[in-house]
Amino acid sequence: MKEENLQLPQENKKELADMLQESLEINREILQSVISIKRYFHWRIIWNIVKVVVLVLVVVFGIISFQTVTSYLQGYTLGFQPYAEQLNQLGSLGDLMGN
Repeated sequence: MKEENLQLPQENKKELADMLQESLEINREILQSVISIKRYFHWRIIWNIVKVVVLVLVVVFGIISFQTVTSYLQGYTLGFQPYAEQLNQLGSLGDLMGN
C-alpha cells in the first residue's frame, strides 16, 4: 500500500523535477544576492573602522602638535619678556612725565 502512494505518474515526476530545478535556480540567485550584501556590509565595517582610526589619529596628533606649539611659543615669548618689561617701564615713566 505504501509503495503505491510513492509511485507517481511520469508527468508529475517531470513537473516536480522542473519545479525543483526552478527552485534551485532561484536559490542560487538569492545566494548571490546575499553574498553581495554580506560583502557590502563587510567593506562598510572596514571603512567605518578606518574612519574611526583616522579620526583618533588626527585628534592625537592635534593634541601633540598643540602641546609642541604652545611650548615653542612659551619659549619664544620668554625671549621677549625682558623687552616687554623695559617697554612697561618706559610706559610708566612716560605716564610719570606726562603728569
